[in-house]
Amino acid sequence: MRVEFVRGGTEVLVSANREGLRYLSEVCASLAEEEYEPHRPPHTHVEPALNTAEPDSVPLEFLLKADL
Repeated sequence: MRVEFVRGGTEVLVSANREGLRYLSEVCASLAEEEYEPHRPPHTHVEPALNTAEPDSVPLEFLLKADL
């Protein structure tokens, strides 16, 4: 799987192969099904240190935000 996050100026580029895009969609789908707790909202880290992103990627956090 290849997932790369590149921060440039005011945007983040998500670059991934098919397997990487499927992984990211699973991360998002899983968070969408979690029970929301205000003091500990569901979240997932995707970053090189966890071997879930390419070595030169910037760390990202996916967070379930409360319904507005």
